[in-house]
Amino acid sequence: MVVSLLCLFAVYYFAYLAVPPSVYFVESRSPILKKALANGSKLKRVLSQKFWPTPYLFNGHLQTLFNALGWHVKPVVEFTREVFEVKAVDPKLYDGLVSLDWAEPNPNVAAYSSSTPIAIILHGLTGGSQEAYVRRLVLKLRDECAMRVVVFNQRACAGNKVVTPQAYCGSATEDVRQAIASIRSRFPNAPLVAAGYSLGSNVLVNYVGEEGDRCPLSAAVSIANPFDLLAGSRALMPFFPRMVYSRSLAGNLKRLLLQHEDQFRQDPRIDFDFCLQSRTVREFDDRMTKNSFNYDTVDYYYREASSIRVLTRIARPMMCLNALDDPISSAISLPVDECRVNPHLLLVTTQTGGHSMDWFTGFFYPSTWSAGVVASFLHEIVENTANFEPQAAEAPGTPAAAS
Repeated sequence: MVVSLLCLFAVYYFAYLAVPPSVYFVESRSPILKKALANGSKLKRVLSQKFWPTPYLFNGHLQTLFNALGWHVKPVVEFTREVFEVKAVDPKLYDGLVSLDWAEPNPNVAAYSSSTPIAIILHGLTGGSQEAYVRRLVLKLRDECAMRVVVFNQRACAGNKVVTPQAYCGSATEDVRQAIASIRSRFPNAPLVAAGYSLGSNVLVNYVGEEGDRCPLSAAVSIANPFDLLAGSRALMPFFPRMVYSRSLAGNLKRLLLQHEDQFRQDPRIDFDFCLQSRTVREFDDRMTKNSFNYDTVDYYYREASSIRVLTRIARPMMCLNALDDPISSAISLPVDECRVNPHLLLVTTQTGGHSMDWFTGFFYPSTWSAGVVASFLHEIVENTANFEPQAAEAPGTPAAAS
């Protein structure tokens, strides 16, 4: 019986899981992406090879929980913190503090110059530069792509001091906009690229879409993006995801709230104690987020904050990386149609990977697969984009889908 089950699992693993990612983009209208995916490029090699998920992490739940429970080695990265003051442009919102954690340079890599590319990383919900998945990408970009890397830590996250009763949400792009503008002004000759995880990727995509042709970034990557926050909220309503994922995420949000209780209790728009009774993310957003950011209903907030709204306005090369079995960022929200009309979008999906952020591979010491893909994409775009300006689109063509 055991042998039979192992044989069946082996067939399932090799036939269904251990396959190359699926890649979708409008080939005839995507000159930059076509060049980045040309035969011989590192990105082409990475996306043509099979993704070998860790055998005992063979579905989205296991991949997600492995990351959440911290059963992996956290890389050591030294950072220099820059506290950055942001100004509210909406009179109903508050000023605040975010931080930019600059990764210390690797002495074995060539010294930085004024034209060294800069990679900006946005963390997931309640995360920061301390997250293992963030640090793994930092090392890939710094050591293998010779980039200067900085992690953007949102308000109240990663030890940031809260000076006003305002945190952040999926639609709040102004803090990112001001931080990137500051980086651009200080490094005018350096190409800027960015990558975001989960809610951070939703914020990043919203920012790039809102900026359109004015966007100072040369390229961006969205990783495990929920895209449609309302659909994502509903996907977390059934018993198992509600009890396991939504309850856990709500717990993280409430802990963040308690760390800065003195400030958040000053906001007359929220009932602090009622927020602490939230059992799910939706309850927390209904009691805290929608009120803090002046939305009438939580569903209205979800609709307005969903980055899928702006994907057709993206004017820079962007890769969207998602796992089809992600229990938090549901596959029903993947922007397949948007990739058919926007030549700047590249959608990459895998059969498994969950919401692990890393797409764990290997056996005894699982390592990250996604960081290599993200680094390859950003490196290829920077290397192949002349003057870091968007290419003019050709006449509409037939969408290409390759596996």
